Amino acid sequence: MTETKTVPATALEAAVALLRKHVENARDEMDTNPYWEGASFYQGIDNACGGGAGRLAALLSPEVADLLADLLEELERQQNMPPCSDPSGVCNHCEWRPDFVVADALASALKGAGRG
Repeated sequence: MTETKTVPATALEAAVALLRKHVENARDEMDTNPYWEGASFYQGIDNACGGGAGRLAALLSPEVADLLADLLEELERQQNMPPCSDPSGVCNHCEWRPDFVVADALASALKGAGRG
């Protein structure tokens, strides 16, 4: 049986896929590498890298990355909704939403940073 790979259609989909791939890889490594035994993600990254860059990297644990992917998926779902026809409803494409701009910028940054 041949596995079919789907190509993400949008930058947000690509960013979510990238985050999910790295979360899965990190969790697999943490489950099998003795370095992580008894250590938190923050502690392990801070010990390995140290300094401000290490502490910053340590904040993006697999759990945080999962939540970030969830948030991007939700923003994409909302962004793809048709415009509202009821003036009292929540508009999506018919008005400017700063969270959509931030989500798109984050997706682009992740794409540029996560080449692997």
